[in-house]
Amino acid sequence: EGGLGQLFYTRNSRFTAVGTFFFLILICLSVTGMTGVLIVFFVLLMLMIFSAVCKRVIGGATGDTLGAGCELSEAMVAVAMAGIIWSRQ
Repeated sequence: EGGLGQLFYTRNSRFTAVGTFFFLILICLSVTGMTGVLIVFFVLLMLMIFSAVCKRVIGGATGDTLGAGCELSEAMVAVAMAGIIWSRQ
């Protein structure tokens, strides 16, 4: 309804997101190998579940839910990378 979160739901932002996703996969493959790609897919799965819950509970997304999605994904990557580093010691 005219909020800043609406910027994330345009045709241009979807096109950019898809292109960025494939670029991220290439970077993960070159830096961390398949481990990084698996982390990306688990984060994507978590975000899809979070998005579905937000849609069911509050009827969609707000700026707060978009911010929460960012924080959740950053936390998942940090925990996954810490686990990988811990397991290699």
